[in-house]
Amino acid sequence: MTQARPIADAVTPEQQRFELELLLQQAVPTPQELEQGGTLLNSHPLGLEPSQWQKLQALPLAINDRSISLAVPSHWGETERQMLQEQLTIDGRSIQWRAALLSDLNPI
Repeated sequence: MTQARPIADAVTPEQQRFELELLLQQAVPTPQELEQGGTLLNSHPLGLEPSQWQKLQALPLAINDRSISLAVPSHWGETERQMLQEQLTIDGRSIQWRAALLSDLNPI
């Protein structure tokens, strides 16, 4: 702990996920949610092969006629999101960006 950080550093993935949720004020996908999203990969969602999703370090979580929910690394900025969006066949659907821990995304 330091004066600038009055709580202990987040060491475990659970602690890191909780801290990220506090920072972003939104839920961060759990490994279980990411595993469920991983089942979409075999259907080649949004025009990308599973290997392409792996290279991008992103994961589709849910897709319907109106929206797409994508898990992306928490350190991604607008530039990375825009690059991914340009590679996807979204057909006018809105995108819900879900920040995830890279350590949770990598095994999927």
